[in-house]
Amino acid sequence: MEQADSIVRAVCEKFLQRSAIGRAKYSTDLDRQDLAPLDWIQHAQEEHMDAILYLEKLKRVLQEKDDCIAAAHILDTAARPAASQGKDVIISPNNLKPIQVAQGQNLRFDN
Repeated sequence: MEQADSIVRAVCEKFLQRSAIGRAKYSTDLDRQDLAPLDWIQHAQEEHMDAILYLEKLKRVLQEKDDCIAAAHILDTAARPAASQGKDVIISPNNLKPIQVAQGQNLRFDN
């Protein structure tokens, strides 16, 4: 039999750990005989609904991170020409258009 790669081995180890946690928490395992097929389907549906919620949360976290990175890039791009001339910039978050101000003033953001 072919040796599994590191990812497969890690996932298999997590399955074994999860099984041990389940046995300790519920005092049973998947060999139990007290559930009907529809009960197993119900459990699987609930687990998948939870998984969808976790994925949606992660999607939002990553989107917020991407939005922050994009905004930082826009701000950097907008401020760079003025900064290269020794000028400070005010950037309005409404339109992110740079407004040059007198030299010696600080970069600030309008509310």
